[in-house]
Amino acid sequence: MTGKTAQDRNLQAVMTMAANGILGNWDIVRPYVADDIVLHVPQSLPWGGDSHGWEGYQQALITMGKFFAVMDVEDVTFTPIDDSVIIRLTIKGSIAATGKAFAMPLLEVWRVKDEKVFDITAYFFDTKALCDA
Repeated sequence: MTGKTAQDRNLQAVMTMAANGILGNWDIVRPYVADDIVLHVPQSLPWGGDSHGWEGYQQALITMGKFFAVMDVEDVTFTPIDDSVIIRLTIKGSIAATGKAFAMPLLEVWRVKDEKVFDITAYFFDTKALCDA
């Protein structure tokens, strides 16, 4: 048997980024991020819009982290398809400004080339409910 497939390597890159990015472990995440990465988040969220490049990606995650007092994930699945990895999960926690609890499904599409993530699109189930909380 030869080495890992491209899909296996892409999956490993995304899993490493997902586990470490929200924690701010930038030294672990950086090798897997393309210089021209674009993060697409719904405009209605405080960290929403398109964030470009390494600094934009970092800032979006930092802003997102400040929005939540507590955020946990459960029921996480990673599915590699061609040059993408689809992440399906449920986010739960509380909002920093209000302390209100929330829970909702989230789907993300991470596109990967040469083991570097270059595009992430986040599909929140209900952005209005999240902002209202």
